[in-house]
Amino acid sequence: MRFSHLLWALVFAIHCIPALGQTDPCPEECATPGDFDGDNLVGAADLVIFLGLFQNNYDPDGDGIPECMGCTDSNACNFDDAATMDDGSCTYQVLVACVDQDGDGLGDPNLGIYSCLDIECSGEQDLEPFLDSFSYVLTEEGDTLELAPFDNNGCGDCIDQCDDVNACNFDDPENEPCEYDCSECMSPGACNYDPNATEPCDGCCVFEYQVGCVDVDKDGLGDPNFPVFICPGDPVPPFTGPCEFLCDDTDACNYYAPPNVPCLYLDACGVCGGNGICEGCTD
Repeated sequence: MRFSHLLWALVFAIHCIPALGQTDPCPEECATPGDFDGDNLVGAADLVIFLGLFQNNYDPDGDGIPECMGCTDSNACNFDDAATMDDGSCTYQVLVACVDQDGDGLGDPNLGIYSCLDIECSGEQDLEPFLDSFSYVLTEEGDTLELAPFDNNGCGDCIDQCDDVNACNFDDPENEPCEYDCSECMSPGACNYDPNATEPCDGCCVFEYQVGCVDVDKDGLGDPNFPVFICPGDPVPPFTGPCEFLCDDTDACNYYAPPNVPCLYLDACGVCGGNGICEGCTD
C-alpha cells in the first residue's frame, strides 16, 4: 500500500471510525465519505471497500477480478462503460422545457423535453442544444419519442393551452384551449365578420340593431333622419334619443322650444315663422 493509501485510510478513520458498529444511520458528516456500500451505515465493510478502491483490488464477489465502481445504467446521464459494479451514483434526465410547435414561444405540456443538459429553453429557442442521445420527448400519455423529428420546432415553458397547428386558434395570443370548429361569419355587414374565414358558419353572424336617433339639438329627442345602430355589447353613443323629433334643426328659430313642434325659421322681417311680409312702422 502506498503512502497516499495510508493517508486516505487515516482520513477515513478520523471521520468515520467513531461510527463503526453503530445501528443508527451514519452521522451526516460521515455519510458521504464513509458509506461506501450504500446501506446508510458506516462499518467495517465500508473500510474494506474504501481500501480496496484505492488499491484497485475491490473484489466483493471473490472471483479474483477487481470491480470498477460507477454508474452501470446505460440510460443514465453519467453512464460509465468502464464500470463493472453500480455504486448508486446514476443521474437521469429531468424536464427542462416543452416543444413549441406553433412558434408562439410557449411549450406544449403534452410534449415535455427531458435532458441531461442544464439549459434553460424559452422564447422560441431552437432545439439544437438538446439534440443528443440523452434527450427525448415524453408525451402526456407516457410515450417516449425521439427529439430529432421536432428539430424544426422551438421550445418554451410548458404553459401553452393550444399548440396544435391544426386548431383554428393555435396562434391566438389569448392562449386559450384549442378549437377545431373553424367556421366563422363571412357576411361583411355583420358585427363578427371575419375577413380571414374560409368556412361559413350557420346562423353565427351577429348584426347591428337600432337604439335610437342622433339628437342634434340635444333636447332629448332624436332625428329620424340619423338613426343610430350598434353591435350587441357596444355602448350607446352620447346624444342619442328616441326618434320622435318634429324639429331638430339648429338653424330653426324654435329648435329647442319645449313643445315638440315643427321647425320654424326667421323670415325676411326677422319674425320666427313669419310669412315674410313686413307690416307696420318701419321708421
